[in-house]
Amino acid sequence: MIKKYSQKEIEEKVKKFAREMFGWEMNKPVIISSRMTRAWGKYYYRFNKKTNEMELVKFQFATRLISGGYQEEDIDNCIKHELLHWYTDITEGKPCHHNRKWKDNCKRFGIKDERCCNYESVDGIRDTPNEYKWQYQCSNHDCDNKFKRHRRVPKTHVCAKCRSKLIEEKYK
Repeated sequence: MIKKYSQKEIEEKVKKFAREMFGWEMNKPVIISSRMTRAWGKYYYRFNKKTNEMELVKFQFATRLISGGYQEEDIDNCIKHELLHWYTDITEGKPCHHNRKWKDNCKRFGIKDERCCNYESVDGIRDTPNEYKWQYQCSNHDCDNKFKRHRRVPKTHVCAKCRSKLIEEKYK
């Protein structure tokens, strides 16, 4: 089911999953950020210098995740994914990222051990830009090599095949 969520609803889901999965009460803030472009979710921690243990600071989720373009299952998987990072890091006492211990915990809790889901939304729109901004062509007509780039190439760059200058073309 596709639905737009509020920050309060996501916060309730995080608390519910933390209680169901680990039996823990979660009272840390859940923040929705429009600046998250590559990741769907993230949790922040800090080391307590007195106890030398990790402390959860907050959970942060991307605005595009709750804007109504994804299945409820995908959103739940993303929340569980981040909660499992938190759980694994707390139990191990150090950040585990996607290592063997984290993957073993994924199997134990029945969560996929890869990226939560693909970048395609229900509408078929990719949430990461895949379009190239720049296209270059070799100035040597015998070579005629074309390059597509996300970033602009400096004037000093040359064709890798024949070492001729590159000519900037309009893309699209």
